[in-house]
Amino acid sequence: MDNILNGNNNFLNYEYNIMEEYDYYLKTINSDECKRCRQDLKGDSSSRAQANVDGYPYITECIQDRVLYDNFKERWQPSWSFSSFKAKRTKGDYKLQGWWDIFRAELYKYNGVRDVRGYMINLSPKWPDKYNMSKYRVFLERAILKFSQTGKWKEFHYVLEVGKDGDHLHAHCVCIPTDPKLAKTYISKGNHYQWFKREFDNENNKYPVGFVGCCRGRHSIQCISINNSEIYEDKLKYLQEETKPEDHKNKSKLMDKVEVDFS
Repeated sequence: MDNILNGNNNFLNYEYNIMEEYDYYLKTINSDECKRCRQDLKGDSSSRAQANVDGYPYITECIQDRVLYDNFKERWQPSWSFSSFKAKRTKGDYKLQGWWDIFRAELYKYNGVRDVRGYMINLSPKWPDKYNMSKYRVFLERAILKFSQTGKWKEFHYVLEVGKDGDHLHAHCVCIPTDPKLAKTYISKGNHYQWFKREFDNENNKYPVGFVGCCRGRHSIQCISINNSEIYEDKLKYLQEETKPEDHKNKSKLMDKVEVDFS
């Protein structure tokens, strides 16, 4: 089940294919270039001096760590493992230096894929029993565009929908941050929730009456973690009516997915 992570009860930890990093590690370590590097590290001093994966210093360091461990481990010690290597490289100075983030980026780049980490934010406001959807749509989209321009995002997609019965205006946003670490703190503290709450509750913004208090409910704003490329592609498909799962389709299509232009 999805786990509620923050005090606002609106952050969902949506994880599957958590082995993606490891899968790309295996593809990398089994490449001809990396096998050559491993063999060079096991050779004489001159070959060890030349041992590297050209242009990938962090992958090279990973291979060095594995070879050195295998060469000097005692019989009673377990074999080198990716999980123990990650545990070591995500603590202390390594953590402060962002070592694993750079290593992970190299793994993805080496395999020709994109390293994507971001969030899907779902807005499900509680509207009055009777409201003008056409009018509210304009203001809801205006708020989403304003949120996209807060300087935290380098990629931003959104769509507005009407729901299964065609009477509930809501929105989905896929947001890729400019700085994943800062964004993680921002989201985990529920600041995205507070931003929309303040935006709609601020009477100086002159939103229609139904916007005040519409995001105070515990499930009015939910956030799903996008921690690999598979989830990213899945969520982009979810934003388009034609590629949405059948049991999540709306009564009618309100709009196509929009990508905000930051150029």
